[in-house]
Amino acid sequence: AGVSCSNAVVKSLECNAFNGTFMGINIGFNKTMACNRVAFSARTLISNLDVVISGAFITPFVVSLVSAVPAHANLFSVGSLVGSAQPQAGALVFTLGAGQQMQPDTAYTIGFIVTNQATASSAATPSISATTTCAQLPLVAMDGSLQVVAPAITSAIAAQSTPFPCSLNTITVTLRLNVHIRVCDGSTVTLSNFDGATVSNVSQVPVLDASGGESHHLVFGGFGRWSDASRSLTLTLASDMVADREYKFSFRVSNAYVAADPSTPGSTLLPLDSVGVKSSVWAAPSLSASFAGSASLNAPVTSPPAGLGLCGQSAVSGDAAPLFLYQPAFTVKKIGQDTSFPCSNNTITVSFSSNVPLCGRDCNVKITISNLLGAVPVSLAADGTFPLISVNPPSETFHMLFSANSSGAAGRAI
Repeated sequence: AGVSCSNAVVKSLECNAFNGTFMGINIGFNKTMACNRVAFSARTLISNLDVVISGAFITPFVVSLVSAVPAHANLFSVGSLVGSAQPQAGALVFTLGAGQQMQPDTAYTIGFIVTNQATASSAATPSISATTTCAQLPLVAMDGSLQVVAPAITSAIAAQSTPFPCSLNTITVTLRLNVHIRVCDGSTVTLSNFDGATVSNVSQVPVLDASGGESHHLVFGGFGRWSDASRSLTLTLASDMVADREYKFSFRVSNAYVAADPSTPGSTLLPLDSVGVKSSVWAAPSLSASFAGSASLNAPVTSPPAGLGLCGQSAVSGDAAPLFLYQPAFTVKKIGQDTSFPCSNNTITVSFSSNVPLCGRDCNVKITISNLLGAVPVSLAADGTFPLISVNPPSETFHMLFSANSSGAAGRAI
């Protein structure tokens, strides 16, 4: 204490013999200490340091008592430490302080804090007895029992924001445990089997807060690490997780796109990602959560029973389950004409709707109407394109959604 480095050069000080007292304990060392200051950071390097601690430590070890009625806890003392009890070989001894007394038929309620063991224990019934110089209360079982349940993930729930293929999807996760998880144990949590999901940067996946302002994402430092091999997200604790507290956070993935399986020519359309066909196809994969550290915990991840209620689907359709995908389909596919007479100009009207969004900019959407036998478009241009028209001008302009190619003029087809 009191040693500082005031310039940018290495400074050595010979500390011949430091001796002092800290909380009644004599301490001292007798070695060389070097201070090293580089740029804007400073650090103290102490090598070959012998620390000698001697003196009278606080004895005996005691347990502090608490009570809603402080006078109840203060009835008991260990030496001069009022409101204390003394542990002895698996028991806790309460000694009435000098001049204190307990009245008959009066309930005295006190508490004390212990640290539960890390493994499960079956229910045990403590016993109680009392001795005095003139009487003895025999050992009897107490009303109630104590136990420690097995460490476990008591709740793991995940939900998605969209079931549409080729879309950015926000996965929201809620975790609750019955055991404290500590940073100092190098604890990690891994969420596995996000089949069909991909991320843009596997080494640093942003983790977002979903707790409503309690910054739960910072429990994991705000980032996670992705594995394409196991389709998993691993989060390393940056702060302790408290037992029986709900932690809610989210992260974003890209859903699989839909195409023919390149390994099987002529195959039906299937959801694909960078590795291949999504194993669970359109269904949601079975997710799992695991913790590694002082305890190894595993649990399946469930999804909320209510659905997203999109595209006319039932509110209990299961589409909130992560990586559940809608199988793309036309829900409306109508075509009609205004005349069947030969050699007449004929207005063909088509109506269609799909159960998934179709995004021309991102997914290169092409809609093809086939089997138009004997039809020749009016105003056919030399490049093979022709104009589309509005069915109910000017209110409807759906025809302007389309062009003959990705860079062509709006309102035309080929």
